[in-house]
Amino acid sequence: MYPNNPTKFYCNHPECSFKKGDIFDLIKAVKNPKFTDEDVASDLSHKYKITVKDDIDDIFKMYVKNSWCLFPTGAGSKRPVDGFMWEEKEHKDPKIWKEWIDRGYGVALRGGEVSNTIEIDIDSDTTYEKMKDKLGEDTLIQITKRGRHWIFKYDKAFDIITHKNFRHHKKTPYDMELRGNHAYVVIAPTSVEGEGRKWNNKPIKKMPKELKKFFLDLIGTDTKSVDDTIQEAIDKNEFVEGIKGLDNCCNDTFITYGGILRKKMTDENVAYALRHFNAMLENPMDKKSMGGILRQLQKYRTYDKQELADIVLKRLEIIKEGTAFQIAGTLKREQKDIEDVLKHLEDDNKVIALRGRKYQVLQRVEWVSEKPHLGVPIDFRMPFFHDYARFNQGGMLVIGSPTGRGKSHIAGNFIKQLWEQKCVTHLLNTEADSCIGKITDVLKIPDEAYLVPKKDVKHPMDIELVDKAITLIDWLRMKDGDFTQTENTFEHFAQQLRIHKGFLIILAQIRTSDNKFFAPDQIGNFAALMAKYLWGNNGADCENTYLLTNKIRDSKTGRQIITIPTFYHANTKIIEVRK
Repeated sequence: MYPNNPTKFYCNHPECSFKKGDIFDLIKAVKNPKFTDEDVASDLSHKYKITVKDDIDDIFKMYVKNSWCLFPTGAGSKRPVDGFMWEEKEHKDPKIWKEWIDRGYGVALRGGEVSNTIEIDIDSDTTYEKMKDKLGEDTLIQITKRGRHWIFKYDKAFDIITHKNFRHHKKTPYDMELRGNHAYVVIAPTSVEGEGRKWNNKPIKKMPKELKKFFLDLIGTDTKSVDDTIQEAIDKNEFVEGIKGLDNCCNDTFITYGGILRKKMTDENVAYALRHFNAMLENPMDKKSMGGILRQLQKYRTYDKQELADIVLKRLEIIKEGTAFQIAGTLKREQKDIEDVLKHLEDDNKVIALRGRKYQVLQRVEWVSEKPHLGVPIDFRMPFFHDYARFNQGGMLVIGSPTGRGKSHIAGNFIKQLWEQKCVTHLLNTEADSCIGKITDVLKIPDEAYLVPKKDVKHPMDIELVDKAITLIDWLRMKDGDFTQTENTFEHFAQQLRIHKGFLIILAQIRTSDNKFFAPDQIGNFAALMAKYLWGNNGADCENTYLLTNKIRDSKTGRQIITIPTFYHANTKIIEVRK
């Protein structure tokens, strides 16, 4: 094999499948035929530490300077990535933004106080001609395929505004939109239909007084909150006025209304509601009359069979299986009514009867053409592994280490690096004599950086994960030391992650004799990344340590097995990646 010119390679060996091509073709032939050009570029950049500066770096520097808060938009879309809770957390880390772009997503600017911006979106030349004198050209402006976005500094006068569309304004329609709190605008380097977006790179200015007055006058005073509207109705006594017509004819009306409420509420709640309404009447019934009505309602046992069937089905979907007695007790219904409904559901092929008079929902799958976005990216940099792998919400990271080789030190460093990103860790420590508290003290990690269970937890499988939380288990052992339960254990955590999302970091023990995982195949089925934390010099050097990946589900370099050299500082307990 030899280079004929700086960009082409040839191979004359008769048994070699590679004949000629450029460096990309060569790498694919040697390493992996399924590599894309992006995979090859990523592999070469990582191996030879090649840094490529592009416009994105400069754009993101401007966003950081302005302290903007961004979130990812779907590929080819102006909408947030499905499942990404864009208003729950502030995302101001350019490394996270770059991760979104690398995945093929776009980015959007959260407007309002969180980014200190008010955005004006104009796509119409006619509207622009009307507004250009008021808008000016002195502030930051984004030029898009269809129009422009003016960015002004946030003003408290627009607190009540989220997204105001003036196209159908009653007074004077304008083809433009004003965006503030809880609204957003798609920004560079996003491309939805192959178009580009450019900034004029001017500093963000305050909205001119004339423009501010124009918008506030245009919006008018129609900005009362829902709470204000409700309070006005209460102040005017409108609610009480509405039920005055019940005076002197309550008996039949209350019984009928109570029967309706019985379809949705327990006897106790029905009694509370009727007593409350009675008290609001100008001439309320006495306690004896109300008691008679409530006793009469005990005989008011009418119900809609299909309506109750839907309620029973929803309950069975939650409890998985149950008897008529159990369901009736939970729903506060008559057992005979539940038995009738269960028979109806069985005849309708909605439930199946099991042993012990139990019933179970017969699951019917709805097949659709729309695919859910399963790969929602995490909103933080994964300590130690951010440069090597992509991680999604609901993922699992497993790190193994021999006994006494620093699992708790790894745990402490994860907590520290996550806290530096304003992420709180839910720590589940299983060692009775763990030194994690001492380690976090030396690492100067504040108490609020991580949470621990208030009561002792016998095994991590005994608790439910917290919604959207980062959970760290230090360390995981199989129940009763039974490694045949490895797959069931990790399936349990995978199911918990499907329900609660978030992310799970598991520290596990590996064999000291050969540094191998117990049941590696079973663990690998569930982990987004598997790695081992090992000492250097064949286990003799506790300072020059390293992380060795075994499996990476979504590798940024195209490689599965990567050695990440680390250094352990004994005095500070800090583990850092060696450059």
